[in-house]
Amino acid sequence: MMKKIMAVALLVLGTQAMAFVETSANTVLFPGSIVKITDTCLNADGDLRTNFKVQQYKIIRKKNNDVYIPTVKKYLTTSVDYTQRVCVDYGKENCKSWETVYKTYPMTSTVDYYEVKRGRERDVKKYLYSVEFTVPACK
Repeated sequence: MMKKIMAVALLVLGTQAMAFVETSANTVLFPGSIVKITDTCLNADGDLRTNFKVQQYKIIRKKNNDVYIPTVKKYLTTSVDYTQRVCVDYGKENCKSWETVYKTYPMTSTVDYYEVKRGRERDVKKYLYSVEFTVPACK
């Protein structure tokens, strides 16, 4: 009887450890890193900046693998306005023609939160709530 109770307890604990929260937040492309917009702020120059310092690395290229050596941690910044190359003419295997489009990261957006439970066959995503998010000024 005790073994059955322990097995059920382990199963429950194991199931709880396999759950996490996921958001639908937009992402921002920084040099060398992609960060959710909810982890950014607007600096005094009007650029997006990470809320946390990001580890930088020196990369040493070797024959079979690359070696990453940590150097410094620093805040990353990028412009609110950016350009993106978009395929405007698809061929059978690749893009035949590209166009540059001008875009701006949204300063206000709705962020949905989901609970994700890992299953053996597939993940199960359950909607939790939504929040209006506006990129704050950096402190």
